[in-house]
Amino acid sequence: MSRQFPMKDSIEFIVMHDQIDKFKEYITQKRIEPELYFLEIPDMSRQFDCNSIKLSLIEACVYFGSVNIFHFLLSNLTCQKTQNCLCYSIIGRNTDIINECLKDNEISIDCLKYIVSSHNNEMLEYIIEYKYFVFEEWIQNIKTSDGFKYIIKYQNLKAVFLLFEKDKNSIVPWCASFPQTIDILRNNDFPDKTDYRNRNIIHFACKSQNSDICIVLLASSNKFGVNCMDIKRMTPLHYAAKLNNKIIVECLLSHGADINEKDYYGKTALNIALENNNKEIAELLLFYGANINEKDKDGKTVLHYAAENNNKEITEFLLLYGADINEKGEDGNTALHYAAENNNKETLILLLSYGANINEKDYYGKTALNIALENNNKEIAELLLFYGANINEKDYYGKTALNIALENNNKEIAELLLFYGANINEKDKDGKTALCIATKFNSNEMTEFLLSHGANSNESDKDGNTAHHIAAFYNNKETMEVLLVYGANINEKNNHGNTALHIAALHNRKILIQLLITHGGNINEKDNDGKTALYIATENNNKEAAELLLSYGANINEKDNYGNTVLRIAAFSDKKETAKFLLSHGANINEKDNQGNTALHIAASHNRKEMAELLLSHDVNLNEKDNYGRTALHISADYCYKEIFELLLSHGANFNEKDNYGRTALHIAAQYNKKEIFELLLSHGVNLNERDKEGNTALHIAAQYNKIETAEFLIEHGANINEKNNHGNTALYIAEQYNNKELAELLLSHGATINDYIY
Repeated sequence: MSRQFPMKDSIEFIVMHDQIDKFKEYITQKRIEPELYFLEIPDMSRQFDCNSIKLSLIEACVYFGSVNIFHFLLSNLTCQKTQNCLCYSIIGRNTDIINECLKDNEISIDCLKYIVSSHNNEMLEYIIEYKYFVFEEWIQNIKTSDGFKYIIKYQNLKAVFLLFEKDKNSIVPWCASFPQTIDILRNNDFPDKTDYRNRNIIHFACKSQNSDICIVLLASSNKFGVNCMDIKRMTPLHYAAKLNNKIIVECLLSHGADINEKDYYGKTALNIALENNNKEIAELLLFYGANINEKDKDGKTVLHYAAENNNKEITEFLLLYGADINEKGEDGNTALHYAAENNNKETLILLLSYGANINEKDYYGKTALNIALENNNKEIAELLLFYGANINEKDYYGKTALNIALENNNKEIAELLLFYGANINEKDKDGKTALCIATKFNSNEMTEFLLSHGANSNESDKDGNTAHHIAAFYNNKETMEVLLVYGANINEKNNHGNTALHIAALHNRKILIQLLITHGGNINEKDNDGKTALYIATENNNKEAAELLLSYGANINEKDNYGNTVLRIAAFSDKKETAKFLLSHGANINEKDNQGNTALHIAASHNRKEMAELLLSHDVNLNEKDNYGRTALHISADYCYKEIFELLLSHGANFNEKDNYGRTALHIAAQYNKKEIFELLLSHGVNLNERDKEGNTALHIAAQYNKIETAEFLIEHGANINEKNNHGNTALYIAEQYNNKELAELLLSHGATINDYIY
């Protein structure tokens, strides 16, 4: 329904004016649901968070004191008398209705709120006389101790005096909020009680600015705690300082108030006075000895706050009273830092005129100039430079003012700094110059500006990276072009031996690769590991970069420090497509590394069957040996990779090929119980009694390594059980020598003869 004032013939008007006859006539014509929302009225008492109250029909009757319609509803429509009815009847003030509602409901806290807020003093007298225990609980109970707040809020003085007459101590400490209680307080003794927020009577006198009461209380024989702290550790002096009450402040100080007591946030009365711009109170506090340099919980003094808030008048006032101009806060900031950070020009000039240390650093090594530049504040920066700020001063990270300006891409400030003599090649903690920073952010305009002002394009950071290394890393083509125009050494190496071309290849920067090569980049330059740009591109599967490098003549067979070519790396990483690509571009398939391994050796040692098939489909030397005389077949036998082993045999690998120790693949396989390998070798006609340089057969080796299954297989397929090696030892002797009893028994069971021992 609308909240507009009801029209004369409306049902709302009828109820408000208790027109019973019209009401009866109305309900014969229209149906009314008595329990549903009927009327919305303003909440004058503000008992709820909303600004209005929604009433049912019977609630509207009790609210307006419409007693006739109320009784009619009870008799004819069986409406219920709810707790809300009792609450609203207090506002309606109809005694009959109140008594009727009391039959079914008890006085609740909500009722008490309405009694106090509506100043229904008749009801109030009744409650205090006959239901005092309810009112007392409301006033005194910590959990519901908002009772006195309503008495204060609605200035219900009658409630104060009624409670005083009932129990004088019940009005302490909050009665000091009423100036009319001064005689009561003067003529009676009261305990030093506190409320649920730990506020005593002096707190309330100060909070309500009742100066006369405060004077009376402090002069009385009652010992009220002048330094009592509430739950936020605020004393009465904090309250008085905040509310700018000079009389109370002076009274408190003269009665022993602790002038430097801190609240929960570490603030003294002086802090609070100045926060509220109460200069007169601040002067009084300082006169009484307040510590002007006291710090709060955040480590700030009053001067810090004045500078931060650009309060020039308070700043000067504090300086005149001896505030330490260079005192540091929790982060090491002085007042000058705060003024610079907040663009407070007038306060900054004032601080400088009083001798603030212009180059003082915070705990991050930042001066006021650094702070101003971080905020892109040219005006403050220029002012500080005019007053002599050290333009090349570095912060904790080694950043100068110019470094910061470049990080913010602020050319205007950079020009200002250079005008004042900034060292254009000064380095930060990481060894980076302003040019390095400009390059990182791809600011070609700023890069050109710095180069035109004498920046050294070949200056390197602590990792040896110059501006063009950084441009390559961040793929900043335009900046790279500017650097090249100004003559950057394109083949300069960093600490890892990488040139810009290496970095571009690593990140597959095709456009940059072309740009660098066409401007003289050495395409076959090696890093500290002997890797070329092509090697790095291939290693990282950057096919486009690799193709481009090859098109410009990169040596596809160039080796790293370990003798690895890009093809060998592709085989190691099992990158079949990369290997195909390299082979199609002329990679030497039989090129060896420092250990003599070819790509096929690598494929065999890592069980890369598809890679091996690819290599075998090209002109690979199947029996190429490494530095130990091993072929790919030896290696696959050593790792027992059956599929690779079979693949190599099927392509004609020489199974009788011997390594530097005279061992064939059979000797190698004999170290393991791998029946499949032996079967493959037998199917290709292997000589089971082939001897190595020591004259050992495969059976000797099986005996040494206690490989029973291998020994059984060899014996069953015709191995000479009594074959002697160069030392005259049979397999049985070796088995006994290595204490391989089970294998020795096997040999004996197959007719092995006991050796003549030879020493």
